[in-house]
Amino acid sequence: MSKKQIALSSALTTALVLMFAICGCKRPHAQATNQVPAAGSPKESPLENGAYSVLREAPTPQDARVEGVPHAVLSYDRRKYSHAPPNEPLTYVAIDRRDYVPLIIEGTPELKPDGQGKSVLTVSLSRKNAERVESFTREHLGGRIAMVVDGEIVTLHKIRSVITGGKVQIARCTDNACEVIRSKLVK
Repeated sequence: MSKKQIALSSALTTALVLMFAICGCKRPHAQATNQVPAAGSPKESPLENGAYSVLREAPTPQDARVEGVPHAVLSYDRRKYSHAPPNEPLTYVAIDRRDYVPLIIEGTPELKPDGQGKSVLTVSLSRKNAERVESFTREHLGGRIAMVVDGEIVTLHKIRSVITGGKVQIARCTDNACEVIRSKLVK
């Protein structure tokens, strides 16, 4: 095995230990470290790994909050998983806690270069979520989603087409973001 394969194998083993939720176990998730607590509200349950609809993006947590909708405000740091400039500020993203598709997959995710220096990650969602992803993408066509893994936003995307059959392509993510998503979804 090459050093790269050994490192990938080690990362996948670590991800397996962390991914009880993906394998269907009902253990509590760790609290998100980048979740901004809502002022005066009771402590909310941690977010599941998934694709969440974006309600608002703003430069401060206060500006991101949305009245009347159960939401979470997470910080999004593009510098962590992409080649964003080092001085790029955080973005605060309000996501709808109820409007999401869990990232429970079948098979092995496939990571391929897109020919423009980024990657395309293809995953097949479980049959149980195939219909849900179709209605979710139809409802939010043209809108933004946040890919949340282990309580943090790994990447933001625009929904460009309705997804049928449960096969999802996460396009134009940097290798770092795609690899994080892929490694944490592999069983």
